[in-house]
Amino acid sequence: MASHRITTSDRHAILYVIGSLLAPLAVGFAFGFTGPTIDTMRNTIQTPDGHHIDIGYNNNLHIFSTSTESSLFSAAVTVGAVIGSLVGGPVTELLGRRVTFLLAAPMSACGYILVGVGKVPWVLVLGRGLEGISIGVCSFNGAVYIQEISPSPLRGIFGSCTQLVTVIGMIVIYGLGIVVRTQAGSLDPFATSTTFSDWRILSFICIIPSGLLFIVMFFSSETPRWLATKGRLDDAKLVLQHIRGVPITDPRISAEVEALEEATRKTGDRSATLIDRIKILWSCKRQTIIVIGVPILNQFTGLSAIVFYQTTIFIKSGLHNPNLMSFTVQLTSLAGNILALLFIDRLGRRPLGLISSFGMGMGQLLIAIYFYLDSIGKGTHLAWFSLVGSYLYHFFFSLGLGPLLYLMGAELFPDHARGLASSLSITTTWLFAAVFLLSLDHAIEATSMQAVFFFFTVISFILLIFIWWLLPETKGKTLDEVQSLFHKYHPTIFLTKYSSSNVDKNNA
Repeated sequence: MASHRITTSDRHAILYVIGSLLAPLAVGFAFGFTGPTIDTMRNTIQTPDGHHIDIGYNNNLHIFSTSTESSLFSAAVTVGAVIGSLVGGPVTELLGRRVTFLLAAPMSACGYILVGVGKVPWVLVLGRGLEGISIGVCSFNGAVYIQEISPSPLRGIFGSCTQLVTVIGMIVIYGLGIVVRTQAGSLDPFATSTTFSDWRILSFICIIPSGLLFIVMFFSSETPRWLATKGRLDDAKLVLQHIRGVPITDPRISAEVEALEEATRKTGDRSATLIDRIKILWSCKRQTIIVIGVPILNQFTGLSAIVFYQTTIFIKSGLHNPNLMSFTVQLTSLAGNILALLFIDRLGRRPLGLISSFGMGMGQLLIAIYFYLDSIGKGTHLAWFSLVGSYLYHFFFSLGLGPLLYLMGAELFPDHARGLASSLSITTTWLFAAVFLLSLDHAIEATSMQAVFFFFTVISFILLIFIWWLLPETKGKTLDEVQSLFHKYHPTIFLTKYSSSNVDKNNA
């Protein structure tokens, strides 16, 4: 069986993948939006020494008069993301990956327009919710589209780009938030031209990624895999020939052609219902445990907590400009994502997952030790523990677990369940992020900061064991070869007896 090798003829597929990365860029914009804007929206801007700078209650940039309103605005995107990831799975299986993008992109644009022109809080909350639904859909649909369009040797690299581009989106929006500032007509003597965020202009700027995504997807192709699962084998072969740039009889894509033919033979009832796909998930118990278990454990390693308390940690470290330090955290994440991009198809998914979990655990351990020493009055000269721990956690998360969260649902499941599985993985991530944040303050009040971070450390190492026990190596394998891993081998011996080379021999 001939294996596919990357050539210049793959340029169409590569261009389509690059175009689809506008989706995670939009996700990064959405999640980073409140960072530079929320204090202006609720009129809580302060000088470094704590003096409140009043924007004026009749100013159109001051929209939230209560903490409840601002909290609803901030939470609406997460709630929308849960809804989007729930409904998006069936939609992408029914209508296709490309059409799903064409529906999600205008929804995001409408959301930003509502935020940009809204005069009352509920309009902004509605707009934020629409943005959330769109990014919930795009989060998993982008992963599936990339997996099904990419040549096998580049699947891991392009899959890693999802998390990388999301981080870039957050960096860009934070940078724009620093630039798009205004005095806003405030009468406060401390107000300057850089005091307040002109978030209405920023909201309109955020339409750009979604608008470009719609244009790109309008001229892009549906994935051959989805067409084959709908019984449209001839169309699937035409698209495959187009994106690979070689005749359909070329031996370099013979394995992909055979996979499409097999997918069509397995189609059976082409109008498979949601219940049918749930049954497929049930038949893939091990994969389902992985795509549910990893996001849950990942949330309870303290991802949201370390972000929420980042400024406090840096202040306790005696650092000036804590907001600038928070910006540098995103740069640390970017560095980790770049390395993931370089090594995920060299080292593989499994080793990076193990390294990532270990590094995250060590980062949380350093922070826990700092808070313990600080609680007994011995942390004055060891505040750098918390600084190093923060950077370690973000770097190692971005190196492994970040991209893996996007890859797993798209790589581990058979065709008919792939969209639903990705939806399940992303929904689990959003849902348990909300559960975690709701319980975090109560946990700290009931115990202590050091106890909570020691808990995060323990969960990080449990996650390491979970990955070692259940997650197989999938680098360089076709989607059908990945399925054979779960049919043939027992999880406890993935690490040794049944290595990647053995699987390749069995599949030869």
